[in-house]
Amino acid sequence: MPSQNYIEEIKEIWNMVKESFRAELSETSIELWFGEIKVVSFENASPEEYTLTLGIPSEFKFNIVKTKYLASIEQKFCQLLGFDVKVNLTFTGSAAAGDSIKTQVISLE
Repeated sequence: MPSQNYIEEIKEIWNMVKESFRAELSETSIELWFGEIKVVSFENASPEEYTLTLGIPSEFKFNIVKTKYLASIEQKFCQLLGFDVKVNLTFTGSAAAGDSIKTQVISLE
C-alpha cells in the first residue's frame, strides 16, 4: 500500500541527499542535475521493502542521472534512512513533438 502520508518527509530527505552531494559536486552541478527532480512516490510493499520514485522532466538529465548518479542517490537515501530503499527514476517530460508521452522506469537491480 502506498505511503503517501510520508511524502513531505521524503521530500525533506531528498533535499538532504542533494545537500550531501556538496562534498563531490559544485553547486552548479547539483542544481543542473538534481534541481528539477521531484519526489513522485514512496511506497512500502512490506515492512522490509521500500521503493522511492523520483521524476525527471528532461530526457537528457534523466539519462545522465541514471548512468552517473543513481547508485549514489540510492546509497545516500539508505544511509540517511538507516534501511534499504530501492530508488526508481521516471522520465516525466514529453517526447518530441508528434510523439506520444513516454515514461521510463529505471532501477538498480
